[in-house]
Amino acid sequence: MSGGFLSDTSRRALNTVYVENERYAYGGRVREMEVGERDETVLWHTGSNGPSKSRLTRTAKSGFTIVTLSNTGAEHDETEELHERILSWLASRE
Repeated sequence: MSGGFLSDTSRRALNTVYVENERYAYGGRVREMEVGERDETVLWHTGSNGPSKSRLTRTAKSGFTIVTLSNTGAEHDETEELHERILSWLASRE
C-alpha cells in the first residue's frame, strides 16, 4: 500500500467503498474511525471456514496492522472489538 507494487489507481480502487451499506471495497471493508486521538481510515477483511476465523485490520495513515487467527469459534464482532482495543493501545504508545 505504500507504493511500488500497485499503481495509484489500483490502491485507490482497493480503498474505495462500492457497496455502501456493507462498507465493502475491492480490498475488503473500509471505514473512518477515531484511533487514539486522530481520525484514521481503517481497512479490514475477515474470513472463516466454520470454527476457524481470521481478521486482518490495517490503518491507512499510521500503518498499524493486526492479524488474528482463532479456532475458538469467536464471532467476527468479538474480534472487531479486540482489534479496536489493540489499535487504541498502539496509538497511545506513539
